[in-house]
Amino acid sequence: MKRLVARAAATIALGVCAVSGLTPAATASPTFAIEAGGATFVSGADFDGGGPALGAALVWPLEARTPGGLGGAPIAVGLSIYAHDMGSRVVTVTDPGSGASLGQIEDGHRDVFGAAWRLEAGPWARAGWQLVTDAGWGYYRIEDDVRGKVFQGLSSTGFSLGASIGRALVPGTTLGLAARYHRLFNDATGRYITAAVEWRWLGTREGSR
Repeated sequence: MKRLVARAAATIALGVCAVSGLTPAATASPTFAIEAGGATFVSGADFDGGGPALGAALVWPLEARTPGGLGGAPIAVGLSIYAHDMGSRVVTVTDPGSGASLGQIEDGHRDVFGAAWRLEAGPWARAGWQLVTDAGWGYYRIEDDVRGKVFQGLSSTGFSLGASIGRALVPGTTLGLAARYHRLFNDATGRYITAAVEWRWLGTREGSR
């Protein structure tokens, strides 16, 4: 499965470069971002409530190579990884004799993790703030467990749309907030939103150092 995901990411990368007339900038260094927050607005009747969400991304700036292309537009492409908690399923336990409620217990828990191809636009900077928008397409693995023991899993493709805004700290880094909408193509967990604190180390281009 890992080999399949890697091949799919490489194929998408070549397609993006071919369609847009972009190639990685030879003199650019990558941008690295990490985020920690939570998942919420989880669809699906069984599991809800959300939970912690972690992610990281590594993207490389692109440069236009065709006349009339994107020119100096701030575009970058790369990969992201993520692990998101979808929450737990709670059931009510009843007395088999009287039918009286004995309370509620956790009957299951759901995690989503995977890797995706990411396309970023930005940063746009103003007054020390930087805005970045992104779109992703990739692999989502959905696994259900009871007290840590996985009892079922499902693989899915999906996409994400997001944005982050950060404040410049020391030169070359920002700290801010990121929000992202995830749409998965399966019958278990169809969509959810993540919100997180994001730290970003900005790649550089020749002449901007």
